Amino acid sequence: MSDYLAHWGMVDRPFRLRDTATFYMSYSHRRFVADFTDYVSSPTQFARIEAERQSGLTSLLNWVAGLQGVESTSLRVLLSHEGQCGDGRTINDLCQSLDLPKDLSSEAGLKLLCEQIDSDADRGLSVIWLLDRPNQSLIRFASELSRTTRGLRLLFAGPAMPADDGRGDLGCDLPLDQRIDKVFSTTVSRRIQFNGLQLAETVDMLEMCLSEVGGDKVIFSETAVRLLYRLSKGRVGFLTEMAEDSLRLAAQWSCSQVTADHVGLVFQNQLQDAA
Repeated sequence: MSDYLAHWGMVDRPFRLRDTATFYMSYSHRRFVADFTDYVSSPTQFARIEAERQSGLTSLLNWVAGLQGVESTSLRVLLSHEGQCGDGRTINDLCQSLDLPKDLSSEAGLKLLCEQIDSDADRGLSVIWLLDRPNQSLIRFASELSRTTRGLRLLFAGPAMPADDGRGDLGCDLPLDQRIDKVFSTTVSRRIQFNGLQLAETVDMLEMCLSEVGGDKVIFSETAVRLLYRLSKGRVGFLTEMAEDSLRLAAQWSCSQVTADHVGLVFQNQLQDAA
């Protein structure tokens, strides 16, 4: 166990954003779920989720990928993570998500994938593919797959990200909207906004995360929490990264509470590392 966890009496790391069992559902998360439900109930094939960097969007998408339905609509949710390309590995990952045989040739896997998606659509399942910060290669592949199948819907998420496959023709310098426009004949007009936490939600989330691993809910001083919120602007990923680093720093100094001074120093160190 890490020394800082022992110092604070915690049995595990408090901020496990990818753990859907400890997922904090803020007002922005609930608003997102409502907008996502409206999208699922609509005939719209393509939509876009807008969120800032380090907002906790990937964790939210992981949670959505576990849904089997919303209201009266049954769902089959596929998820591709940042950095994936439109290649055989992606086909294999999608087949695995649909409980289909994997390690097939790209041609055989693609054929089986299309057949399953169409079969699901015929049975009334809404098949939605979440693309987390896709590069141009994956957008192009998703476009081709959506034209080949009858029932696939695409939900693009996140700001622009550089393509990572080394080719210079993928529009890596373009915003995500323009990348999508380069591939699709129509602009993605339906948008779902995912915003940050409010101050009261920041307090609740920190207390919940700390208490679930045996920590005292007042480990962070009130001024420390306010500074965490102000510097992060409510972005969950950035906020929890600073909070954990502040826990480490305060433990290193054998302090009994995390103060605004610890948070400020962590933020300055992050700025220096990014410079």
